[in-house]
Amino acid sequence: MSVSAGNYTLHLPPIDPTDPESKLVVYALLFRSAPVYLAGVFTATIVEWVDLNMRFMQPFINMFGKAGPAADTVLLAYITTSPFQVPITAIEKGHYKVAAFSILNSLSPLFPIFIGGLLQLEDQGGKVFFGFSLSAYIGIMVFLSAWSVAMPFAYPIQKRLLPRQCYSMADLMAMCHKSYFLQRDYLDIADRRRTPSKDIMEARILIEGDRFLFGHYTDDEDRRHIGFDIHSTVNYDTGIIEERGLVEAVTPSGELDKLATQTVRTMTSLFRASGTGQSSGQGFSAWLRRILRVQRKGPAETELRFVTPRGSATGSHLEGQHEARQRPTVAFAP
Repeated sequence: MSVSAGNYTLHLPPIDPTDPESKLVVYALLFRSAPVYLAGVFTATIVEWVDLNMRFMQPFINMFGKAGPAADTVLLAYITTSPFQVPITAIEKGHYKVAAFSILNSLSPLFPIFIGGLLQLEDQGGKVFFGFSLSAYIGIMVFLSAWSVAMPFAYPIQKRLLPRQCYSMADLMAMCHKSYFLQRDYLDIADRRRTPSKDIMEARILIEGDRFLFGHYTDDEDRRHIGFDIHSTVNYDTGIIEERGLVEAVTPSGELDKLATQTVRTMTSLFRASGTGQSSGQGFSAWLRRILRVQRKGPAETELRFVTPRGSATGSHLEGQHEARQRPTVAFAP
């Protein structure tokens, strides 16, 4: 094998010393090794990231818009659960998206194997013959079809603003660093006799019957933060859910909700303009000016106009919001 550059010719050692004239290794690298590498990168990055994102978001989804029990929110440990146990637990709890993407992630290492077994190369004299494996092709098509159907459901339309993957404990603690949840007695580990184990602390939280909600919670300094806190507590003696009033739900509208709301507002403005006795041209002009003024504000300014960040001791004080809500008197069980 030689490489020419102008008047110079560089003779390289053969790729296959046993057969210097063979080009089988080059074809194998091009048609087998490269596709297997790309398939491995896809399964080790995109598929795994989507699976971890589904596992991490599920506790926040369970307390988004409505309060959820501790077993489905703060104690839902999909991230640290075995990949083989996640689908079973998710199906039992009704989290079918988590189960589906966990199964796909567990089976994804088979995809590069099917890619590698799709073609068989054989050197016969001066030609390289390609063999085709029907079973590997069927396996590849099954994986591609499953991912093509599942990937569109991985995009959280209405829940896209919820926390995603956190890469440190500080990221997660930022969601509840000033909440009353961290001040509860069941999180006290200062036991002189022995340090409470994970099972004991989980049992304490479950016994209290606290229900958690994601939204705006107010700390002891009447400052609002975005995160989660205790919304209500189940009284097991009476079976009544007692609201604590510590957190307000945040429910951002999805794209379909925005489109429907804008359509209703447009039709209402159009009919109102046509009923004022003005001419059709003047009514349409006034309607168009109102629409342009609304769109000029932008969706972010319209939805979050009451949330203006300002530097403070905790870094999370919100300026320009409504009058600070007085913290209600809450009697926690000892």
